Amino acid sequence: MVRGATWLFSGCLLLAVGPVQMAAGAPVIWSEVNAGGTPATGEVVTGNPTDSLVRVQGSIDPLTDPVDLFRIAITDPAGFSARTTNGDSSNPALQFDAKLALFNANGFGIYANDDRIFDDGNAALPAGHVLSPTAPGVYLLAIYDDNFEAVSEFSINGLIFPQSTSPFTAVRGPTGPGGASPLIGFGTLDSVPADARTYTIELTGAAPIPEPGTAALLMVGLIGLRALRDPRFLKAPRS
Repeated sequence: MVRGATWLFSGCLLLAVGPVQMAAGAPVIWSEVNAGGTPATGEVVTGNPTDSLVRVQGSIDPLTDPVDLFRIAITDPAGFSARTTNGDSSNPALQFDAKLALFNANGFGIYANDDRIFDDGNAALPAGHVLSPTAPGVYLLAIYDDNFEAVSEFSINGLIFPQSTSPFTAVRGPTGPGGASPLIGFGTLDSVPADARTYTIELTGAAPIPEPGTAALLMVGLIGLRALRDPRFLKAPRS
């Protein structure tokens, strides 16, 4: 929804990387550390890349921290899904009418949703949708306050996804006026609520991203394996 007077936008927070140590193939539940609201400040979900990322949980304050952006790996594009579970809580203090959006690693929009079902309060990015991601790789997953929209510039012309309108259930592709450009942040013209909300995102088809040191060790291991198979691999070329 885009109404009101003054644009607010999610501030840049420090990049945070939280440790996850799991056995291979284990389900990973990630707790937000300090996720920002821009591609540069999104939180990297790190861990064993053979594990399954099944849940992300955290909190949002619409006034000071309206967006949490996570950098994740999608291993099964056709089976990828994400959905929130707090919107229909029977406890009003726990209800959180959030939106979800997915972007590629460079911040270009893929799809977004406000409400999975009318008046349900839970957002969902469904598996097997015509707008689902088509290739495995690194993606940006955003959860944000219902009053905000993803933008490629801080103006109405920067909306990446079309404005969410009644009944708010549409799965929207990046067909907004700013949809051809990458994400820079999230903005609103609305008055936003002043109370914080916690959230839970349930995921399928996703995994953590290996930490840089882990990736380097994997590369060293591959080089060593190649050298064992072919000793000529590490020999210096003749001058």
